[in-house]
Formats: sequence, C-alpha cells, structure tokens
Amino acid sequence: MREIKFRAWCEKALRKMIKPDDIYFDEFNCINDQFCNDDYIFMQYTGLKDKNGKEIYEGDILNCFNVWDEYSVNGKLKWCGYYPAFDVITKNGGHLEEDCHCFTSDQWEFEIIGNIYENPELLKGE
Repeated sequence: MREIKFRAWCEKALRKMIKPDDIYFDEFNCINDQFCNDDYIFMQYTGLKDKNGKEIYEGDILNCFNVWDEYSVNGKLKWCGYYPAFDVITKNGGHLEEDCHCFTSDQWEFEIIGNIYENPELLKGE
C-alpha cells in the first residue's frame, strides 16, 4: 500500500511550496489548523518516484521519455477523472496515453522538471 501524504502550494501570502513534513493530521484525521483556509492548494503523493528517486506529486511537471521510440515530451501530472489513476497531460492538452496507463508501462521514463505553480513556463509552447 502506498504512503498517503500531501504537499501544498500557498498562493496568497507565501507563494511557496509547503513540504509534506510540514503537513500533518491529528488523531481525527483533520489537517493542522494552519492549512484550514482557501490559501492552500493540496497535491497528493502518487506513490511513484521519478528516474532520480524523487517523489512524484499531483501538479508536477514531468519530462516523459519514450524509451521505445526515443522521444520526450513534457506534461503535468493530474488525477485522471474517469480511471482510478494519475495521468500526464501534455502541453497541447492531450493524454500521454489514452487509457491512463503510462505509469504501468515500461515504455516511459519520467523525470520531475518542475511544478505547475513555480514553473508554469515549462508547459508553454512546444
């Protein structure tokens, strides 16, 4: 079973990423009071790591290298609404794979290159 943890982006006051170690839940599974407002956007850990061993979270921007056809594309990671899986959405708005199975295939190698809040420019243009 994968570890359940979150990181958070503070949009208003801090404009910085809050690390998972700074977010905790009490005995009632309520998040610490500091984060109980609309200033924070939470991103869940996928349980996956990139090729360098970094934890992959929702909102990460990944360089996706196709090891079979030897090309790469950048995309953002998000929850796939119609499959119980995470998905990579490419710069042009398409899916890396139509059935959200890119993380179960040996066709792809992933590297985190940023996130959608601190590095949105990585998704602009082709």
